[in-house]
Amino acid sequence: MTRNSTPEEARNYMKDKMELLEKASKHIYYEVKMFYETYIFFKTKKTYNSLLIEIFLLHCRNLFEFFYPTKKIRTDDICVFDFLDYFDEFNNNKVIQEDLGFDKENINKFLSHLTYTRCYIDEMMWPLLDIGEKMVKTIKAFYKALPDNCKNWVYFKELNDLLN
Repeated sequence: MTRNSTPEEARNYMKDKMELLEKASKHIYYEVKMFYETYIFFKTKKTYNSLLIEIFLLHCRNLFEFFYPTKKIRTDDICVFDFLDYFDEFNNNKVIQEDLGFDKENINKFLSHLTYTRCYIDEMMWPLLDIGEKMVKTIKAFYKALPDNCKNWVYFKELNDLLN
């Protein structure tokens, strides 16, 4: 869309954008669901194994990148800014990045590929329940800050149901 776009072009752009965001909501819900199910498992069963830890960290990392995008965001990346009209409510209610206890660099080294750093990483070193609790708070802040029309999308309704 350009500065000289007609009103019809502007409406079509917004319609296309909203349709794309609604499609993206399915993938956000998937990440939340996979993260949340492992978090609840850890919380209720008090048992951990490597597979579940990796699933938790993988989906937590994807959500971390969604909620706390860096300056290196690529044009194809889905991020929180795509969905929110006003960021104050989200920023005031989410857990600040530094308090999340999420060591993205070590998690990337643990999950993405073989590194020598992995020789020094204990998979149990992450405070999984604490990270999970704080990520849930951030997810809830995101849902609360969504525009009302987005809250009516199927996958965001399911996201809300999952967390409540």
